[in-house]
Amino acid sequence: MPDSWQKAYKELQDFIAAHPEVVIERGRVSIPNDTRGEFYQSFDTVREAFVDEKYPALPVEVVTLSDSYNKVERAIIELLKLESISILTAIQSFLHNPKQGLMREIYNNLFDLLQGKIEVGTFEQEASRKIDIRVRDFCKWGYEMWLVLSLLKLLEPEKAYQLILDTSSTNHLEETKNISVGQERPYAVSMLPDFIVYSNKVGKYVALKSELRMHIDRYYGQAVEPEERKGPTDIPTGFGSRVLIVHFIENPENIILADSDTGKITNPEVAIECLEQKELHDVTSVDEVKHRHELLKPRLGTYLVFREPVSKISLDETSDNIHFLEVGLDQSKLESIISLPTKEL
Repeated sequence: MPDSWQKAYKELQDFIAAHPEVVIERGRVSIPNDTRGEFYQSFDTVREAFVDEKYPALPVEVVTLSDSYNKVERAIIELLKLESISILTAIQSFLHNPKQGLMREIYNNLFDLLQGKIEVGTFEQEASRKIDIRVRDFCKWGYEMWLVLSLLKLLEPEKAYQLILDTSSTNHLEETKNISVGQERPYAVSMLPDFIVYSNKVGKYVALKSELRMHIDRYYGQAVEPEERKGPTDIPTGFGSRVLIVHFIENPENIILADSDTGKITNPEVAIECLEQKELHDVTSVDEVKHRHELLKPRLGTYLVFREPVSKISLDETSDNIHFLEVGLDQSKLESIISLPTKEL
């Protein structure tokens, strides 16, 4: 229905006008408890109507990714008897419920409109652009999270552990019922695994770390300042494309992946990156892939995983130990990575 979000917005404005105790203006927001529930119900109706107008039907790639991620997440929670799996909140919200995830992203934009900081036309333009950007980025980053959990499932894990770095600089494993992927940890100078599992499939401990591509230099190369993203995308800290670093290990308590203070580096067995076709046609992107491969020096190789079919000609085939995997959302196509330890270690 045309202009349905504006009709919902008019109803929200009428509600605020009928409740003078609700104050929303530049520099001040006050919503009393007895009207808070009704206010946010109307506020959410506006956001939902806007997203519905933008995407009357969600793109197929969004729906299939959401379904696949939620399926593997439930399987891992049941398999390891976990209480939770945590990834970056905005991405997890999008994967659990794409429409609500997109509604979440325009929360501040709608408040800016209510407070008179922007006009209706500006709201439409900025919120629409933000939704387009989030769909693109969250599909890419969400696919990376699907890959982590899919690989974990194929490992046939027995228990999940967290590596604790004590103040005495000694390490110990602690069984955990809550695993997190790609979250910042308090040890700024040390790259520790996100989590460790004992794999029945491999017969070893496996340490996994999902690290931002731009942070690889911090630990494995010369520290550099991350490039600013071009354009007003207002992507929060912690978001970006990642490298999955995989270690197959006998004694997990000795594993610190890298320490920027001491220069200690433990090169992984495998590095995995999710790429898109367009990145293979970009000289800078290809050079960065090779650069990270040279820094990490994964003993069994770097694996470039693709959701869509790609042309392998785009990457210099002389790049030693860099491999292509066209996976889509088929977990079984990751089996070749899981079989590496039994073949080559």
